[in-house]
Amino acid sequence: MRKIFFLLAVLTFSLSARADGLPPELVGIWATEDSVFNGGALIGGTALYLSEGGKGALLGAPLPVGRCPDGSVCTPIIGMKVTVALEENGSVLRITIVEGGKTIPLEATFNAEKTVLTGEFGSSKNTRLVHRDTKLPIELKGMLYSNP
Repeated sequence: MRKIFFLLAVLTFSLSARADGLPPELVGIWATEDSVFNGGALIGGTALYLSEGGKGALLGAPLPVGRCPDGSVCTPIIGMKVTVALEENGSVLRITIVEGGKTIPLEATFNAEKTVLTGEFGSSKNTRLVHRDTKLPIELKGMLYSNP
């Protein structure tokens, strides 16, 4: 689990989200239904971590989860920093990945009734993320706001 939070610590997060941030129903951990976690840390699948201020991380790791001979997780985890803003209509989420000085815009549709995000989060343009948790791991939340 330390490896995952270390990866997130290495990421620096920008402050380009809307001033009013995200509504509470979007805050937390969103993941594919087959994703695997160790506590709040992704170890397999795809997850989007969102804070109330519009900062977050998009993480992915192969499934099935790889294990080392000692039983620890050996699956490589890839993470990208993101900023997120909700359009005024409340159903379109604008996600901006910042990687290597470049920005990559993504879009997701938020279905509040079903508590689902649908968008391009991995290998498919129609990846479905469900709201796994309404809170971010304390360690991650601290990292998101420690670097202005």
